[in-house]
Amino acid sequence: HALVNGGGDVLVLGSLQGRPWRVGVRDPAAPAQLMGVLELEGRGVVASSGDYERGFVRAGRRLHHILNPRTGWPTEGVHGVALLARNVDAVNGWGTALMVRGPAQAPAWHAQHPEVEVMVAHADGKRWCSPGMTASLKPAPKNQG
Repeated sequence: HALVNGGGDVLVLGSLQGRPWRVGVRDPAAPAQLMGVLELEGRGVVASSGDYERGFVRAGRRLHHILNPRTGWPTEGVHGVALLARNVDAVNGWGTALMVRGPAQAPAWHAQHPEVEVMVAHADGKRWCSPGMTASLKPAPKNQG
């Protein structure tokens, strides 16, 4: 039984003394707050990517660490991505790739990768969640912060 937090990626195995592990998903629009909680037992991984962790605003433009290889500039359009799967191999690198591809690509990507549940937070405040992510993401505790 273990939970390993790898700075944006959380891997779980087993349970927490007979209860599911609870992994918080940060709200990309308000990173100090949780958007929700995923309860995991057995084997699972939650991987997240976003522009809210390492970045700054200069001249009204958000500059951060996830770069678009076509332009050399930070990605635009997606504020954050959370992925949920049973195995690390299913999510490895895809959060960053979805940040580069843009919010409109998330549903099609999920259709090709049904073993991964997805939440994409658009820069305009909208969110898209796969049906499994919607079902799995529980409300955040009221006493956060």
